[in-house]
Amino acid sequence: MNKILNSFGYAMEGVLYAVKTQLNFRIELCSALILFATYFMLDITLTEWMIVIVSVGFVLTAELINTAIEVTCDLISIKYNLHIKNIKDIAAGSVLFCLFVVVAVNAIVLYRNLQVFM
Repeated sequence: MNKILNSFGYAMEGVLYAVKTQLNFRIELCSALILFATYFMLDITLTEWMIVIVSVGFVLTAELINTAIEVTCDLISIKYNLHIKNIKDIAAGSVLFCLFVVVAVNAIVLYRNLQVFM
């Protein structure tokens, strides 16, 4: 049981590291809070909540993985290395792709719910 609790503690340390050191992660967290507040006011359906939560979790997870990749690459080489640059760019690209998906999903949910007011 102690090993499981330690695992959660280590995971939280990783999230806190990202919060403290990664501007994009903080921006994404703040955006998620604003998004959740907006949807709370719009009273979206349970299904829409599940979709929104999964999509936000998707992008935050991608950002955490990107951070882990960047930290690992920085550990491997402090000098400029084209391969490491490509690795970091691809990891950042995956976050960007996730953001595009999240924006599309949330645009659909938002559009559907704003039609009620029009």
